[in-house]
Amino acid sequence: MSYSKVPKTRLGPLSIESADIGTAGLPVSILSAGSATSGQALIFNGTKYAPTTFGNAISFVDAEIPSGTVNNSNVTFTLAGTPSPSASLKLFTGGLLMSPGTAGDYILSGTAITMAVAPNVNDTIYAYYRK
Repeated sequence: MSYSKVPKTRLGPLSIESADIGTAGLPVSILSAGSATSGQALIFNGTKYAPTTFGNAISFVDAEIPSGTVNNSNVTFTLAGTPSPSASLKLFTGGLLMSPGTAGDYILSGTAITMAVAPNVNDTIYAYYRK
């Protein structure tokens, strides 16, 4: 079996041929030194690979059922988390996408949802959002 070699200049800072990484020729073993902790990544800072902490990670909430009684009269429900941004909330009632805002189907304030019309007793409410 034959292998073709790709010139180092075509690989950018990564060179498989000499098993080094970065323009300073850092050995691959430096990457597995374990200096980065959870929530960090090793980022090349121009001289070396150093642990870098990123801002708060975005998490996605899928198909959360807000707390609150679905009984044809209750219009107040509560999410487990606060959508951020608030516009990321996609609220489905009985399989239909609800529209937000005072002229829409619901108003969101923090984690509180106030529906314009109470959901029917057999409706299921699902919330999808970023936090």
